[in-house]
Amino acid sequence: MDLKSPQLYAMIRTSKVSLFRSLDEIYSLPRVISCIVQLKNIALETVIKTESSIVNALDRSTKSPLAPQRHGSLRIV
Repeated sequence: MDLKSPQLYAMIRTSKVSLFRSLDEIYSLPRVISCIVQLKNIALETVIKTESSIVNALDRSTKSPLAPQRHGSLRIV
């Protein structure tokens, strides 16, 4: 899943792999493990993005209002 915005996820297809059914097909084990590691990395990246989004939202909601900014100086002659 990819975090498009704080409330929108997009599903992506990473790969397709068949699990082996007998020891004769054990040669496909590295491919299966590779796909599992890829999914783990995608899940970890999504968690990091989600956590960052939550922290940013909390920071924005707990900040005190900023003092009005000056847009130049007023000079009376």
